[in-house]
Amino acid sequence: MIATLEAVDKEEIIVEFIRHMWSSKHGATRERDLYATIKSATSSKQAAINLAKELAAKAKLYAAIINTDHALWSKYGPGAKGHMNTMNILGMVQIRPLLLAVLSKFTDKEVKSSLRVMVSWGVRFLITGGLGGGSLERHYSDGAQKIHAGTVKTASQLMQLLADVVPRDKEFEAAFAVARVSKAQLARYYLQALERKRCGENQPELVPNVNQEEVNLEHILPKNPAPNWGHFAAEDIVAYANRLGNMALLGVDANSTTGNLSFSQKKPAFASSLFELTKTLAESNVWTPKESDDRQSSLAKLAVKTWPLK
Repeated sequence: MIATLEAVDKEEIIVEFIRHMWSSKHGATRERDLYATIKSATSSKQAAINLAKELAAKAKLYAAIINTDHALWSKYGPGAKGHMNTMNILGMVQIRPLLLAVLSKFTDKEVKSSLRVMVSWGVRFLITGGLGGGSLERHYSDGAQKIHAGTVKTASQLMQLLADVVPRDKEFEAAFAVARVSKAQLARYYLQALERKRCGENQPELVPNVNQEEVNLEHILPKNPAPNWGHFAAEDIVAYANRLGNMALLGVDANSTTGNLSFSQKKPAFASSLFELTKTLAESNVWTPKESDDRQSSLAKLAVKTWPLK
């Protein structure tokens, strides 16, 4: 078991795996309570043997969760592997007890359907602020228990189970319309997924290329603007610089030439961009808080379709 997980070069992953596996079967368990809880529930030699066997079996699944190059993903196809990779990019650690249950009990078809909607859940919680990490893991672990108990057997039933927990369309759209994203990797993912939806991709939520050496993130209003951006008040710069509506994708070469240029000077780079959402920026004559708000509201409507609940 340990050899299976040590391949990821993180010693702490062993404890994390045991906790997530235990939570998947017995409900959310804090790390500080893990040893005592397992000791109390494993009171016989046979119980200890059974636990060891289960840990060995589930270690292979957990290794696949944290390493999408694992051979397990070959049977599910590139879509499932892409969804798992996206969840890791989004930092969706709390969902792992549920993932263990889904991979253990669901059919291949239901696994693939579940993974796709899980990505939508992750984005919706990130954008809305959602539940705290402990509360979210508790809901996911409760779902995992129901899967192990046999009361939840399909992706549809799983969606219904968590319907009251996951942010609905109206809440998600409202939060997205004002979302600020400080992590460039996440902003690039959101914008690229939205771009893929705009272009009619069937699975736009799959993580596209987030390599900043190939796809760069342009802040239309720069984070540290030059005097030629004086029409933005100081408080507006703080409020709008990291808004998603103020960000766009550009090729690295184009981005390296825009920098602190005025909006009118940046427009040619926007107009010639291969990204459709970036290209639409050239339709604006000026860039003020209103243009940023309008653009982000438009992106928010697209977001509901990019990360749907079904």
